[in-house]
Amino acid sequence: MKRKLASLMLAMVLLLTMTTVVSAADPYDNYVYDSEENPQQEPQAYIPERVVAGADLDELGLSNPKDLFVTKDGKIYIADTGNNRILVLDGLNSVERVISGFQNGDTKETFNAPQGVFVTDEHTLYVADTGNHRIVRLDAKDKLVATYGTPTSSLYSGKYAYDPVKLVVDKAERMYVVSLNSSEGIIELNPDGEFMAYFGAITTMPSLGQILRRMLPFDFLKDTTALNIPTEYSSVCIDDLDMVYGTVGIIDGEKFDPSHFIHRLNPSGIDILKRNGINPPMGDVQLQRDEETDTMLTSFLCDVAVRDHGIYSVLDQRLGRVFTYSSDGELMYIFGGKGDSLGQVGIPAALDVYNGKYLVLDSHLNQIVVYKPTLYGDCINDAIESYFSKDYETSSAKWNEALSYTSKSSLVYNGVADTAYKALDYKRAMYYYKLAQNREGYSKAFKYARQELLTENFSLIVIVLAVLVAAYIAYRIYRKFHPKKEREERNTLWEQLRYSTYVIFHPFKGFWDLKHAKKGSMLSAWILALAMIVVFILRRQLTGFVINTNDVSEMNILVQFSYVLLPLFLWCAANWAITTLMEGEGTIKEIFITTCYALTPVILMNIPMLILSNVLALDEMSVYTLLGTVSIIWAVCLLIVGIQTIHQFSMGKTIATMLIAVLGMAVLAAIGLLFISLIQQMVNFVEISIFEISMR
Repeated sequence: MKRKLASLMLAMVLLLTMTTVVSAADPYDNYVYDSEENPQQEPQAYIPERVVAGADLDELGLSNPKDLFVTKDGKIYIADTGNNRILVLDGLNSVERVISGFQNGDTKETFNAPQGVFVTDEHTLYVADTGNHRIVRLDAKDKLVATYGTPTSSLYSGKYAYDPVKLVVDKAERMYVVSLNSSEGIIELNPDGEFMAYFGAITTMPSLGQILRRMLPFDFLKDTTALNIPTEYSSVCIDDLDMVYGTVGIIDGEKFDPSHFIHRLNPSGIDILKRNGINPPMGDVQLQRDEETDTMLTSFLCDVAVRDHGIYSVLDQRLGRVFTYSSDGELMYIFGGKGDSLGQVGIPAALDVYNGKYLVLDSHLNQIVVYKPTLYGDCINDAIESYFSKDYETSSAKWNEALSYTSKSSLVYNGVADTAYKALDYKRAMYYYKLAQNREGYSKAFKYARQELLTENFSLIVIVLAVLVAAYIAYRIYRKFHPKKEREERNTLWEQLRYSTYVIFHPFKGFWDLKHAKKGSMLSAWILALAMIVVFILRRQLTGFVINTNDVSEMNILVQFSYVLLPLFLWCAANWAITTLMEGEGTIKEIFITTCYALTPVILMNIPMLILSNVLALDEMSVYTLLGTVSIIWAVCLLIVGIQTIHQFSMGKTIATMLIAVLGMAVLAAIGLLFISLIQQMVNFVEISIFEISMR
């Protein structure tokens, strides 16, 4: 027994030791975000393979390197900024050559803090020679072709010094340059280095307050209005279609648009990046607050790398992470982090892809960190590549394999759904689109599934419709020969509720009878109010997925009650207070009954709306929207007539008092919130006092 116990303890110790080793090799987490922007942990897609230290490359090593570029034949160019040179690596193992300068006529020139490199398919090298305020172009033998200095065109603003830090070149040899402090956009140069235009400028909209202050004829107000300066690009990359990708580094965390972070620019400079994921591509979705400056911090995107099939990755310098997105803007995976362990970086500066692996250049630790894909990462990459190659069978197999690793990734759910849709399995596609919260995809599959259902059950549908029509005709014939007997009119609760349908079509007589003939009561009004609450709950829980963005797995019944009762009570109180001062004849009881009866169209119209939301596709929802709009307008018109009738006001006076009552509702709500805040402060004061007394 003792021997078995000792063996069991030894096994547990070995298991813990092995677990520690695995976690130490992956000093970061891969995660995605759900529709509520909450992080969901996922299996690792890329893990650190090795670190290439600068000291292992040559005697000088690396010194504050700022950029790297991988050619199609596997050559790696590094902008060794601190050493004023360009290193060319033959793979990751050895330095092929060092470019520390070039011959310019009779003069031997050198680089000065070069920060960007780009190499064409013909091995023409472009260097952003930042310290010399120019771009240097060398041929495949490192011979000088041309240098391009500060643009001289009158269209070039020249507000700041020309300090090129990143650049790309398209197939027509046009250069797209990122210069420090250039807020007008990417600088586009023709093959001769002449300024053409500012490319893909990012504008930020001023607030309404800023616009108004600048319109007023007071200089001191204009001086205190913050300038609305466009954001600056931090890096560029180009794909095989000559689409330019750009990232923006510094973003105002207090006010920004998610579209500011990453751009895919067509030849006209228009951003065409797809943002169809649950969250927009912007690096880390959750912002962090800087305790020193008390400001919100976004991701600082310092580089972008584009792969085949529209996959692109961005490097977050602030967090040291790499965020990879599909062509649709869906977050695929995240890896990396800051630190000094394997797989972590000090200050990441540049990013590129080498033989399916990611290379992250660390300008602080002077090294290259190499990340390789895991089985999960390979599944995702292979699935996307197969899908774009129209090999849907392989893609489906890979997505299903990836599904065995995860149960939360919207990317995998979308992948499974896409391949199911291509295989004409629309029900399976709908199921996984719903898990992925992809309403557009769900609607697309739903239309075909609905068509299949109608085709399969066409005969049954025709028979049911024929029976219903025949039953209706038979009923009308029966009623023609057997008319209803006139009943004695009684003011029962059922008759009061039925009278609501009369009121909505005959509002003037209906509301008059509600007041003077007592056709309604507080009980019937309360039932209508409760019916409105039930309608709100049913809409929240049973509305079709394509337009229902609520989390139906969670519901607070008290909140649903407050959505109806709180505005109702505030309206009745505010309207009664205002109309009393303006000699209105209605009581608060009559205001309550009138308001509840005026809500009848909203209650009734929501029944067909609920049905339509479950049988219409996304592009057919105009009917649903129309019904909702009609019901609200109808209810407002009824309320106007009802308030006019019970108070005996003119139409103008009625509308004026109703508008004032709406303002009164806001005042009452503000007073209520203030009262609740005071109560909370009193409770906190009592709790602190009791705690202080108990401590003494």
